[in-house]
Amino acid sequence: MMRMRAHNLTAFLATALWVWPTVAFALGAGTSGADFLKIDTGARPAAMGGAFAAVDDDANATKWNPAGLALIQRTQAEFMHMAYVADISYESLAVAGPINRLSGWGLSFDYLWQPPFDSTANDFGAPTDAAATGYDFAAGLSYGYNLGNYRTSDFNISNISVGGTLRLIQRNLSGVSANAVYGDAGMTAELFEGFRAALVIQDVGTTITFVNASDPAPTNAKLGLAYDLHVNDANRLVMAYDLNHQIDITNTDYQSWQQNMGVEYWLFNTLALRGGWGFGYDLTGLTAGVGFRYAGLGVDYAFVPYGDLGYAHRISLSYQFGAAVARPDVAAPDAPAGLRGISGDRLVSLSWDKSPEKDVIGYNVYYSRGSGKGYVRTNEKPEPNKTSLEVRLRNDQEYFFVITAVNAAGKESEYSSELMLKPHAPAKPEAPRALKTEVQGRTVTLNWHGVDDKTVVGYNVYYTKEPGKNYRKLTKAAPLTDPECRLRGLSAGSAYYFVITSVTKEGLESDYSAEAFARPQQDTVNEDEPTGPIQPRKKAAPQPDNDPI
Repeated sequence: MMRMRAHNLTAFLATALWVWPTVAFALGAGTSGADFLKIDTGARPAAMGGAFAAVDDDANATKWNPAGLALIQRTQAEFMHMAYVADISYESLAVAGPINRLSGWGLSFDYLWQPPFDSTANDFGAPTDAAATGYDFAAGLSYGYNLGNYRTSDFNISNISVGGTLRLIQRNLSGVSANAVYGDAGMTAELFEGFRAALVIQDVGTTITFVNASDPAPTNAKLGLAYDLHVNDANRLVMAYDLNHQIDITNTDYQSWQQNMGVEYWLFNTLALRGGWGFGYDLTGLTAGVGFRYAGLGVDYAFVPYGDLGYAHRISLSYQFGAAVARPDVAAPDAPAGLRGISGDRLVSLSWDKSPEKDVIGYNVYYSRGSGKGYVRTNEKPEPNKTSLEVRLRNDQEYFFVITAVNAAGKESEYSSELMLKPHAPAKPEAPRALKTEVQGRTVTLNWHGVDDKTVVGYNVYYTKEPGKNYRKLTKAAPLTDPECRLRGLSAGSAYYFVITSVTKEGLESDYSAEAFARPQQDTVNEDEPTGPIQPRKKAAPQPDNDPI
């Protein structure tokens, strides 16, 4: 029984390895595992002759080029059914959408089913009447990310995106299963507005083993080019070209190259007419199809002939939902760098590095009360030739700032890195301490501990004859630079109360120091000695106006 089962499996495996690569993929009698992955999924790509590596801007990116996921603006689900030759059917489901402005995700599921057929015999050559069947299944997880732009003085490469797919494979032949893990890697970039180039490596992975037969992954390299020409707001023409090369050295077409060309014309952004041609294949050639879009719903059809073997029909249904995410503008300049700033009293002062791009004509400054969202522009128009700006705002509130560059074509860059600033009233300096008085006749000497603060440039002296109130300033010119002073010619027998403040270079003054008391006495020194309200004790200093105290 085991011998018969192994014989039946070997016969079915031999049949499958001849039928599927030859009929389904028109790539010759190769022996790669999971060759069903070479089937063009999606009616839109198939109708364009399989030229889609650089066009990839919808859910088909999960199979054609995962880097295209960074370009999808809305979440999209697409289901494809293919009626194939020999009653083989292929079902494909892909869901993809944006994560943020620079990245996207995707899920894909593929299922190929082979109907039962009697092709086995026992050891005596008689039919067993056992119906052999099989299926192939793949589930993939994809991610794409926009790396930004590469610009020089001579050329610009915009929206450089990379992506990858991890795919789990299961093949089943007559009840025997084999598994494998494959991966795709892709890159795409805008060489100039409307013209995109792509490079994709598909199906790199482990071998698939049935009993004693092992088959390598059907690895393929693909170079793609696409040009999207906007005729007007309602009509556009897409032209695409792919160059394919089989990397699987067990395939008879290893040293051959295949070329795919496709065209798509959109009428009123609703109806699409498509056509394509494949070069270097045994069976495939001319392809054709149509597409229809309305209010997020889409229907696509593709007709692909396979010569004497017949033809295949593909129908895809798609639906877009969710809010659109604006992707970076291809023709926009790079975001400014080096955003920095200082918080002040009810204002912030911003500055940034000048853009090296010659066509940048100015900058826009945005702020928000929350990080990463709800930005409001502060200037009415781009600030030309300016790399700094002051913005007046409320104190003690957090503000988040970004800036953009604008070029001569009116294209605006992505936001710069974000900067948080919090305007605030300047803090008062520390008040002087340990104020002491020394009386010698009608002269009172004051000294105190200076403030150890680099922003403090001097001290003001105040007096009153009523303790704790109605202080009058004695230093009416510049603040004293030394922490001491001498007051001469005071009224003998009168009570004086003194306080000191420290002063910053911006003129901000501290609170009063602790109060000190002094009562001058009748002088016993020469009355002809010059007097004045304030005299420095050790070295000369600018003298304030006289104050009758």
